[in-house]
This record gives sequence, structure tokens and C-alpha cells, in this order.
Amino acid sequence: MSHEYTTKTWTIEHDWKCNHCKTVNKGREDKCVSCGKPIDDTHEEIVPSDMSYENRVKDTEVFSDGKPDWICKYCSHRNRAVDSTCEECGASTTERKQTVSSGQETTPGTTISAPRKDSKGRPEFFTEYSHTSPDPEYIKNPEFEKEEKEEQAAAKERNEKTKDAAHYRTPTFQKTTEKQTYSKVVIQEIQEEKTSSGKKLLGPGLGFLGVALVIYFFYWMFSWHAGTAVISSTSWEYRVTTYQRSVQSGHSWQDQEPAHSFNETCSREIRSYHSCNPYDCNPHRVSYDCNCRSWRECSTTTSCRTVCTRSGNRSSSCSERCTPRTSCETRRSCSTCYRTEYDTCYRRCPDYDNMCSYQYPQWSPGRTAVLTGTNHTLVRPALQANSNLVCPSDPEQLYIANHSVSDCHKDTTTFAAVLDAGEHGTQNFTPSSLAEYNRYTTGATWNIEYNHAGQFRVLGPR
Repeated sequence: MSHEYTTKTWTIEHDWKCNHCKTVNKGREDKCVSCGKPIDDTHEEIVPSDMSYENRVKDTEVFSDGKPDWICKYCSHRNRAVDSTCEECGASTTERKQTVSSGQETTPGTTISAPRKDSKGRPEFFTEYSHTSPDPEYIKNPEFEKEEKEEQAAAKERNEKTKDAAHYRTPTFQKTTEKQTYSKVVIQEIQEEKTSSGKKLLGPGLGFLGVALVIYFFYWMFSWHAGTAVISSTSWEYRVTTYQRSVQSGHSWQDQEPAHSFNETCSREIRSYHSCNPYDCNPHRVSYDCNCRSWRECSTTTSCRTVCTRSGNRSSSCSERCTPRTSCETRRSCSTCYRTEYDTCYRRCPDYDNMCSYQYPQWSPGRTAVLTGTNHTLVRPALQANSNLVCPSDPEQLYIANHSVSDCHKDTTTFAAVLDAGEHGTQNFTPSSLAEYNRYTTGATWNIEYNHAGQFRVLGPR
């Protein structure tokens, strides 16, 4: 099992920005280098972007103890842990308002909020101090609740006694009203939530409207509507064709002969070939692994990461933490050997079949007569075969039954009707029988259904 270990530690100095002249000062400075104003609990810390080992503190021991600063209860000055009294007002370290928070992980290039607390021990920047809760709340301090009046009275008396001291500055106190601060935060959160909710609902609303419009468009385009159409025309055609028998000669494989062939003579011929009699051929040398051996090979790699936490004294304590990881794999080594292999080859063997010469009957169309009309009274053309026989589906059956029959005739009727739906178009019908054709009468009205895509369908006579 791999354990994380620390290879080196170093200190990174933070900066702080003066609230009076906006000068950025090094964390080691207790007073602004430009205006001389001291650092107090209203100043934020600026974490540098480069927190590498190369950017560590090398030229000062001010951060060496690693202990957090403390805030004076009276003048709010931020003092070093080594200071037993406040550098500004001289108050003892035992009369501190708070100790600056420490131990939280720091991120390069970020800002650490000012540590100011109100008279009840609650941070003014309470979201920073309640980062573990999804809903930040004020931090209650019963000790300060109980002693609030005594502290204010003692502070007033101390101010009067120290007015003449040259090295003291007059501390100022400002009481923060909890309800006012909390109300402002709540109002701001409600306004932001309303704005965010409006933006979130706008996108889905537009999407739903677009889908609804598309659905309505397709419904309007393809929905069926009732209407009427008129039979604009009807027509019929009566065709009579005669067929004459003749004898033809043919030559083909026996299974391809036409029906009723006769005078057949056949011989055996090669029709195709198939692979047969396999044998080894094309000898060639092939390599393969032989004399193989295996062994396990392990290697160790180390992955490192940098972790920085704030010390509370305007610096961060950084360390490089590494974890060794061992990975193993099985290695294999073989010699190369050779052997002779062969391909499989086949010989060609013939497939025999009957090739035949023969004669066969053929019924070819001869004369044709056609009559047409637009009414419902069909008239047959005056044409028929000499035998006065109608051709069956296989005319050769007539010859087989009676060798004197060599012709026949075939009657064919076709019908057509046109349904006119006006702006919706027309539709052609081809009735399959006279009974069906008689349903269509020129000028008759039929019920239809149509849509806006240019389609219509026929329901039946009205």
C-alpha cells in the first residue's frame, strides 16, 4: 500500500491592499508603505498567483512561527502572534477580539476576505466563515451577547483616560445592526433569484412554443377535410386479336426447353465445372514463436502535488506531497522458428448435362380489331378466328385436342373513368369489370376527402 509523504515545505507571503490609498503592501508590512495607515480587521489578503517553491519567502523570519495574527478588541488593529500588546493602542493580547482564521486551503490568485467581526463575535463577511454550510448563517457567540454592555462601558472609560497619550489612537466603535445587514442580503438574494428564474423559464418556453407551431403546421397540412368531386368522363375499349399456330426449331439445355416441345434429340455435353480432388501445393516457409519464457517486471513512479493552507499571519504554508505507485507487467520473450506449410489446391471436374435440339409450337398474334366508346353499351368488333374458337390460357391445348385447329381469337376489354375534384386535382380509375365500370356515370357527384398537401381520396358515390 502506497503512503503519501512530504518532501519539502515552504512559506508563501500574501499581499494586502490599503483601504485608504489603495497601495498593495507585502504581508510582512504592518503599516501601509505609502500612507502609513496600519493594517486592521477590514483589510483583505491577496494570494499570489505563483505559489511554487521558487517563489517562497527567503528574506524574512516574520512568518517563521506559523501562528495566526490576533485582532485587538478596542482598536481592531491586526497584530502578530509574537506581540504581547497591541502596537496601536497598547491593549494586552488577552483582550483580543478574535484570532484570525487559519488552516483553510488557499487557491493561487484568489482573495481572502477581511476577518472583521461585529460586537457580538459574528463575522461581517459571514459567507466566508460558513463555507461548510449550503445556507450561510450568522455565527452566534453567547459570551459576547452577555458582556456587550460591560464592554461598551469599559471602552468609553478607557477612551477618556487615554486621550492625552501620544502613542495611542482613539478607537472607534460602530455597532452593526443584525437585522439591517441580514435584510439587505435577503433582498439581494430574492432579486437575483427572480432574475435567474426568469432567464431559466424563457428558454424552455420558447422551445415549447416552437414545437407547438410545428405540430400545428403538420396538422393543418395533412388533416383531411370533406368535399365533393364529379365524374368528368368515362370510356371503354373492346379489342379482338387472332392467334396463328406455327412450328419453330430450337436448341438449348433440356431443362430450358419450352412447353410442348417434340422431335427431341439430345447429347451429353459439359455444362460447367466444379472443384474436386484437393491436393497440397505452393510450399512456403512460415515463422512461429518457440522456446518462450515469461517474467514479471515492476517499476515505481512518483506523483506529487502541492498543498497550501493559510496560516492566519498573512502567509500560506505550502508543502509538496508525493505518493509512490508501483506497477507491474508480465514480459514474454520467444525465439523464432520456421516450418513448411502448404496451400490447398483443387482440380477442375466437369459437370455434364443434356444439350437438345427440338421443335415446338408457337402461337403468334395475327389480325387485330378495336372499337371504343364513352357510354356504357359495349360493341364487339366483327373479327374472329377461322376456327371460331376462343384462345385459352394455353392455346396448344386446342391443337392437342384437335390437330386440325391452328388458330383462335382472344377478346380484351378495358375501362377508364376520370374523377375531377377541381382545385384539388383529378384521379383516374381503371375498373376491372363491366359491373364496376357501370358505377361511374358522367356528371355524377362523389364524396371525397382532401388535405392542403394536394392529396385527396375517394369515399364513394354521393
